[in-house]
Amino acid sequence: MASASSIASSATDWKAKEQKWENGIDPATATNKDLTDYLLFKLWQYKDNELMDVALWSIFGDDFVKFDPGIFLKINALHLRKMYDFLRKGGVYVQTKKGRATYAQLLYDVLQEKEQYTWTQKELDEVYNELALTEATFSSIKLNNALKRGLDYKYSSSSSFTPQAQAIPLQPVQPAQTALPAGGFPTPLQPVGGSPPLPGEGSLPPIAPAGRRSPSPAPSGAGHPPPAQTIQPARGFTTPVVQPAEGFPSLVRPPQPTA
Repeated sequence: MASASSIASSATDWKAKEQKWENGIDPATATNKDLTDYLLFKLWQYKDNELMDVALWSIFGDDFVKFDPGIFLKINALHLRKMYDFLRKGGVYVQTKKGRATYAQLLYDVLQEKEQYTWTQKELDEVYNELALTEATFSSIKLNNALKRGLDYKYSSSSSFTPQAQAIPLQPVQPAQTALPAGGFPTPLQPVGGSPPLPGEGSLPPIAPAGRRSPSPAPSGAGHPPPAQTIQPARGFTTPVVQPAEGFPSLVRPPQPTA
């Protein structure tokens, strides 16, 4: 009886046997051990290359084309069950074993197919529920898609999503607002926008609020009235005509006639 260590090592030595089985096997002259090793090697090779669906079905048919039920029966049923399970998980339909049916016959039936058998929804559900008992799942991408979208779903590689750019309307630029004094009119002696006075231009004396008299400058001499205040317009502006508001005294004296 083989020891546990020899079994473990043989499980990792399949790569070394690849050259031995690269041209297949002749079942007529092979020993039962050779037949078993060949099947287990092919099982390892399918897993290593991640074969599934039509590729798995096609390669399995080429590798075991010379096998019949009698040849398969020379291999332990436990090993045949491993190939049976792998094919079903990988998308190759093998009839569910019922009654006295043998794994040897079920595998041989797959070899007789001229084209890969097409799954039905009932068969898909049946195998899925059977795998669920051992917490196993399909390795076939096709069958996993069928579980989500149905067997008739076909993926179109030409369909693509192109995001559409959303146009954002431009907002009109609002002109800068110029703050105006109370009354809504610009100060007649100051350009709109708050430009500083030009060199040489003076400023007006302070204007007293309504109800108070404007302060007068200091007298220039005894018995002489104070000189009249002359308002010079800022350069670039015409002389304004200031009309007193109703109820308020005039703050600007009219020009006095010369003698």
